[in-house]
Amino acid sequence: MKRPLLIDYIAIINCQIQSNDNMQQKIEITESLTSKILIHGFGICSGSITSPVSYAFKYAKSAGGTTRLITEQEVPFVERHYCDILELVQDPLQKHELISNVCIGGIMVSSEYGTQHLANCFLEKSKPVIAIEQLIDKQNVPKTVLIESDFERAIEHLLKMELAS
Repeated sequence: MKRPLLIDYIAIINCQIQSNDNMQQKIEITESLTSKILIHGFGICSGSITSPVSYAFKYAKSAGGTTRLITEQEVPFVERHYCDILELVQDPLQKHELISNVCIGGIMVSSEYGTQHLANCFLEKSKPVIAIEQLIDKQNVPKTVLIESDFERAIEHLLKMELAS
């Protein structure tokens, strides 16, 4: 029996175009983070399914989790089967707005181009954003984003902040 798709999502905030620096570390951390998200009963959502998020989606599906991709790009067939919900939108602004509407909060695994805008969309809605310290450049993270190195604490902070809002 297939799981119902009416669940809460946490966004993995990632850049579509990023360097390959420390890619293996990014993949391992994102998979571990995905595991923690699933343990807490949430689905994962993202605006791209490029590495390392593609590995997070594959991991989520293998663990019985739910995935949601909201993107302005056509998704290759090989990646599509990792998406329970696939939504195509017109442009990045519409994508960021929709992601910040459907998710309870976001976790930044990148601070490269575009991620700051999505983080700000969450913050404008008083939704929490946590950045994973090992994967971001602190100078590129909005000032009100909490930076955390421990994944479990990152999820716990996100949930506490969501409950408080």
